[in-house]
Amino acid sequence: MKKLIIFLLVFAQLAVLSACAGKNGGGDEQTSGSEVQTSAESDVNSRDEQASDSEAQTKAESDEKGGDEQTSGTEAQTTAEPAVKGSEGLEYALTEDGESYTVLGIGTCKDTDLVIPSEYLGKPVVSISGWFEDNNDLTSVYISKGIRSISGEETFKECENLRKVTLPDGLEYIGFKAFRGCKSLKEVNIPASVKYIGQDAFEGCPVREIKLPSGITSVGNGAFAGTLIEEITVPGSVVEIGENAFCNCKSLKKVVLEEGLQTVSEGMFHTCEALETVTIPASVTKIGRSVFLDCGELKKVYFTGTVADWCLINFGDHAMFDRNAQIELFIGGELQTDLVISDGVSEIPPHSFQYVDCIRTLTIPTSVKKIGNAAFSLKSITDVYYQGTEEEWNNIEIDDRGGFDRAEIHFAG
Repeated sequence: MKKLIIFLLVFAQLAVLSACAGKNGGGDEQTSGSEVQTSAESDVNSRDEQASDSEAQTKAESDEKGGDEQTSGTEAQTTAEPAVKGSEGLEYALTEDGESYTVLGIGTCKDTDLVIPSEYLGKPVVSISGWFEDNNDLTSVYISKGIRSISGEETFKECENLRKVTLPDGLEYIGFKAFRGCKSLKEVNIPASVKYIGQDAFEGCPVREIKLPSGITSVGNGAFAGTLIEEITVPGSVVEIGENAFCNCKSLKKVVLEEGLQTVSEGMFHTCEALETVTIPASVTKIGRSVFLDCGELKKVYFTGTVADWCLINFGDHAMFDRNAQIELFIGGELQTDLVISDGVSEIPPHSFQYVDCIRTLTIPTSVKKIGNAAFSLKSITDVYYQGTEEEWNNIEIDDRGGFDRAEIHFAG
């Protein structure tokens, strides 16, 4: 009996423990399910948040892009060239093709600040072919972009109160005496597009600075004569440059002729009384007469080529330097106090070293067969060294033989 009671008590304990274990197991499953549900909800929430963030970022980028486009549009609108209202009453004519207009003249216009428009009656204005000359009421001229030429003769000549001229990009041609004698015109900006400047175009204008564009090809006779420029660079692109192009420029001190230029025209710098230095490129093949006549202050002339190159230049039939100037000639960077004519040179051209007073000694090779008239400033040369015999020397054709009597001639054999 006692054993039976003990057995029943043990059995009851096992039943209770089994029931508790089952209950605890169900709780773990519920907890696990809850955790899964919570995790899933978290993932969904995370994806929703990411989607929301992505949408926000996309919207922000779109807004930013839109803002940039608006800004760009604003900038484009800001930088666009404003329409220029032309002066009223100007006289126009259709060009031959009927597609554009040219300005013929002042017409009934009374403006003192003249504006040449880029358009008239819906067609482009491409040129100024008429006259405004001797109009002393004009104080400024604005020429709109799109006009390619000032092709008329004496277009603004002797408009004595004209103080300001605005020339547009795209302008290619400035014609004969276009601004000649405009006594109040002190500043001119020549656009890079200009290819041609005609005869006497700016003669007598008191401009102090002129920059010729690098692509210009033609400068007419006297184009800048009598201006107040202090220095000038002539680009190598110039194919044709007229006589006296810069003559009588009383303030001109420095001239640079760039490589590529072939001709220095007659009287080009005549009577530039303040001129001190000139650079001549090796590309030059012709120098006209009287180029530096009455340039008494000219001291330094720089030639970028060799002595042989200098002897190939055609110097014409008259001295290019003033007799009163004391010229120091630099060839290849060296002052020619002891001038050595290169072996292979057959002729020393007339006037090639005339009035070059820095030369003290002269060396001449046997290849030289002719010495042109007034080739040297013989008053400065003390010694001539000939690399051949006296007999060979006597066979040289010397147009001004008597001049060498002032120098002692040395023979090689």
